[in-house]
Amino acid sequence: MSIRGEDMRSVALATLMALGGMFGFSSEVSPYDSAATKELMHSNVAAVDAVTKGVEAGDWIGVANGFLQFAQNAQKAMQSAPPKGDPQEWARLWEDVLFAAYRGVGAAGEKDAVKAKAALDQIIADRNAGHPKFKG
Repeated sequence: MSIRGEDMRSVALATLMALGGMFGFSSEVSPYDSAATKELMHSNVAAVDAVTKGVEAGDWIGVANGFLQFAQNAQKAMQSAPPKGDPQEWARLWEDVLFAAYRGVGAAGEKDAVKAKAALDQIIADRNAGHPKFKG
């Protein structure tokens, strides 16, 4: 079964709304958890691969799923304290990742490789900027 055009955008919107409900922002910040953060980072590496391969293959469902994984991970990370560094800057960085992921889902819905690559490039740039500031 293939999802096309308007249906893909509807699926993406419904998924984003569900994610917002599942991972709503909380004023409570959990202490840093090294194992959970490593798992999240490994998940992000897999998402980079999924998005890259999906764009190359024209697998827009795979691209959307990769970006949705980034969105879930960003929301989880925002609810956790950083291993070091400024917690507010940590939250801002993950918010940037979150909104780049949302743009990526939109790009998948439009089947727009240029926009999808731009969203992924932003996520990678955020990762590269965050590592020296926050990596424990």
